[in-house]
Amino acid sequence: IDPVRELEIVRAFQGRQVDGILVSSGRVGREYGDLLRETGIPLVLINAQADDATLNNVSHDDFGGAAELVRLLVRQGHRRIAYAGNSLSGLANSERLRAWRSALQDAGLEPAVYAIGPNGGLQGGVIAAEMLLAAARAHWNALPDAIVTYNDTMAIGILRFLREQGLTVPDD
Repeated sequence: IDPVRELEIVRAFQGRQVDGILVSSGRVGREYGDLLRETGIPLVLINAQADDATLNNVSHDDFGGAAELVRLLVRQGHRRIAYAGNSLSGLANSERLRAWRSALQDAGLEPAVYAIGPNGGLQGGVIAAEMLLAAARAHWNALPDAIVTYNDTMAIGILRFLREQGLTVPDD
């Protein structure tokens, strides 16, 4: 559902004098915060990528999850850890990228090789993989030994690209 339609639905609930609304949405932009508050109805967003701190929002911990993943990879002996992100994801991607950088720096590793794909889909993963391999070869003169991806779909795109290049995971 698009954000404009979500607002229409919220306003319809306002007319029915509901006590509160839970909105399960992928994205609610900053521009909608004032409109949502205007309703006067207590509102909680579930897993919305709202960057408006005044809206009540229950969501996962992008920073904590990505940092823990990088720490796990470091404990497993990986040192050339790259990141493939999604340019369309906003706050989630920026938090995951920030966590990747922070966890690598905490481990004494340089967060040097990352790429932000044009989207979180298969093709976004393919494009990010092309950029990552070029950056890895330029910076490390080697392939990454781990790639943290924005999502599973991008990871599949990256795996497909690597296979097309004659590389196998985890061997190469």
